[in-house]
Amino acid sequence: MIANSFEITEALQLKPIASESVAENAQRPDAKVWIDLMACTPDELEEWLDKLEVDDLERRLCLEAGDRAGFYPLKRVIFFVIPVLAETGSSGGVDYVSILCKENLLLTLHRKPVLHPQELAALEASDAWLPERSIAGLVSALMMDQSLDCLRHTSGLRDALSALEERMERDPESVDAEEILEQRSL
Repeated sequence: MIANSFEITEALQLKPIASESVAENAQRPDAKVWIDLMACTPDELEEWLDKLEVDDLERRLCLEAGDRAGFYPLKRVIFFVIPVLAETGSSGGVDYVSILCKENLLLTLHRKPVLHPQELAALEASDAWLPERSIAGLVSALMMDQSLDCLRHTSGLRDALSALEERMERDPESVDAEEILEQRSL
């Protein structure tokens, strides 16, 4: 499991906080905390949910959502699952991010990397990324980043397909079926 924890500062920056103190920080009424958990086992997730005092229905959604996209507005919480493009080695793939939003806490759960370490470092240093000091502002910024990643990926696919089509027109023998199948799987 990889756990990254941040607090939104008054200066609209993400300040890393130690995993040991994140549950305590999240309980403060003025806190704005983001916990990002990647590749955690159900037992590790249960432990985090206990620390964060997550209610029964919210807990169940976090544990069972998996790869089912959906939106679940509850009384004081919003929970949703979205498909995202995740980078895994040399190729990308679809992963699902579960997102639990409370007034002072954002919990994101996923199996594959969604943000790269250099992106996180840039976000920590930036004071222009977040529109406001709120969980809603943080979710908005994360969704915009995911949207831009999707557009970049789509543009890359379009360029690769155009190049493949041009090669096929110039020299059909230079393109084999495996290459076409590889492009289709992206």
